Amino acid sequence: MKKLLVALLVFGCLMGLATGVYAKTGSAIIPHFQNGNDNYLGCFFITNITEQPINVKVTFYKTDGGLITGDDNVRTSGITRCGGADVINYNENLADAAVSFTLGANATVWVYQVNSNIGYGMIEWSQNSKATCGLIAYGRNQWLYNGAWNFYSIPINNGAPF
Repeated sequence: MKKLLVALLVFGCLMGLATGVYAKTGSAIIPHFQNGNDNYLGCFFITNITEQPINVKVTFYKTDGGLITGDDNVRTSGITRCGGADVINYNENLADAAVSFTLGANATVWVYQVNSNIGYGMIEWSQNSKATCGLIAYGRNQWLYNGAWNFYSIPINNGAPF
């Protein structure tokens, strides 16, 4: 009887693990960006690599650690801007981030700020799924010098999914 009880207990625990609630998360650092009027622009491309919508939060910091927040809650205007299709729940009214949104399955969005700042940032995601990685992202900075646009890459997570 004792062996049967132990076997049922072990089986119950294993079934509980197999059917548990999944709430996965991940994050990656934006190591650098530079924005300045119309001459400098740091832009970050974020792709959902899962088959389900994913919640994304992007945070920008000044070099002194001060948070840079959005200001108007509109994707196409204000300090923080977001382009691309399949974005819902867009929100700039956050105390701890520049913007959050839900990105559709296998969709790509780009996020940038129109202000004069140099800094770094963080991209975070969450999703109720079994996914171990949810996003892949990269950045680029562009600047205008002597009438010509110049570009350089900003690697995020060494180009690997996170």
